[in-house]
Amino acid sequence: MYKPKFTITPEINSQIAEIERIRIIIERSRILPTREVVLRQRAAIEATRSSTGIEGNPLNEKQVAMVLSGQKINASERFVAEVVNYKKALNFIEKRGKDRSSITANDMLAMHRIVMKNLLPPAKVGQFRKTPIYIVDIKNGKEMMQYQGPESSRISGLISGLFEWLSQGIGGLHPLLAAGLLHFEFVSIHPFSDGNGRVTRLLTLLYLRQRGYDFRGVLVPDTYYYSDRPRYYAALNQGKDYESRRKADATPWLSYFIEGFLAVAQDLQDKIVVAGFSESKTSVVTLTPEDYQLLHAVANFGRIGINEIILATHITKRTAQRRLKYLTGHGFLARIGKGPSTQYVLKKSP
Repeated sequence: MYKPKFTITPEINSQIAEIERIRIIIERSRILPTREVVLRQRAAIEATRSSTGIEGNPLNEKQVAMVLSGQKINASERFVAEVVNYKKALNFIEKRGKDRSSITANDMLAMHRIVMKNLLPPAKVGQFRKTPIYIVDIKNGKEMMQYQGPESSRISGLISGLFEWLSQGIGGLHPLLAAGLLHFEFVSIHPFSDGNGRVTRLLTLLYLRQRGYDFRGVLVPDTYYYSDRPRYYAALNQGKDYESRRKADATPWLSYFIEGFLAVAQDLQDKIVVAGFSESKTSVVTLTPEDYQLLHAVANFGRIGINEIILATHITKRTAQRRLKYLTGHGFLARIGKGPSTQYVLKKSP
């Protein structure tokens, strides 16, 4: 069974406590719509763009959104396939996450089959690698080996040991720490010939969802890794080969992992607070996509009239008037002035 080495530092403890505080706020938030369609859609786009981007996919957020909406773009078929496949894997996670039974190797293999469909030869899709694997970097025109994975003959046993630990051996370990260690060990095993990073991040998301730490499906840790890829790789690089990583202290990685999770949780909290969250109210108010457009327009401008809102959002005047009345009535916006000169501002929480 996997036996990680790490220390839970005071800083890690403090950050986890803050994450728990934010988690409660978001769970109680009245800004999250009943079906959470809008935020979940945005999260899927961000997760897809970030995780595929970490692996070198050049499509930007707008292009990813277009691909996921079924539109054609001028890009390599491989890049488009990577995006489509990743979104399908997120759909798999959403469905599988409702089942709280322990994650297994079959889940991992299913994810790899989805992620790498038509991107690897069929014999390598959903199958452990049968050859050595090396991760290299190019510096000054020369190849520099950054990491060597374990021998292929060991993969099955290492994977079994990891999932056994995940289901039986974590004891009272906090779910965020368990997720971080799952991320660290799985990517270190590097069980596939390609697609290891994407499957690692998907497995982590699935585990977080099962344990109630996906913040209702709208929190995307991958955006933090994508924002500074060299730091992400440096945090993982606790040894040049698997044996070194297996013996290494995983605390530096866990510090980075928890720091990143807190950063994206704080960003999500800010978005919700900007939209008018009141901690004293716990009822959920259903918001439409137009509502979110209006709220973001008001947040961006600070104070804005209906004509400027129409220009900024491309929402029809009639719809804008109706939704502004709804948002004002539910305490998200406040009106300033009367008649044609009326402007709207975000209403501050009491």
